[in-house]
Amino acid sequence: MIRTAILSFWHVHAKDYVLQAQQHPDIAIAAVWDEDPQRGRMHADTHEVPYYDNLAELLAEPGIDAVIVTAPTTLHRDIMVAAANAGKHIFTEKVLAPTILECNEIMAAVDSAGVMLTVSLPRLNTPF
Repeated sequence: MIRTAILSFWHVHAKDYVLQAQQHPDIAIAAVWDEDPQRGRMHADTHEVPYYDNLAELLAEPGIDAVIVTAPTTLHRDIMVAAANAGKHIFTEKVLAPTILECNEIMAAVDSAGVMLTVSLPRLNTPF
């Protein structure tokens, strides 16, 4: 079982990603963090999982294997570097980060930590 934390419900597709994760037999939603504590607590209650006010505390949890990052893109660099440094695998919505420098910093952290990073690009293969 891949115990997964949801890092924010800011993105329009956050609820869809959670639903898809819940429908996967090998994934369990295990925790929520959100930059908006009220929104985060509401979703944690809905999914009956712990809410973490402190992202570092959530990422330090050994029982969390991966994260779904649906936070504002401007927070992606800090969140994903912290997640990678904590050894958590990462799924995120596009875009990876607002700048090439931030993308490179994320990739360096992912490579250094040896974790997997997946960026959702559902239209990559959609014919025009």
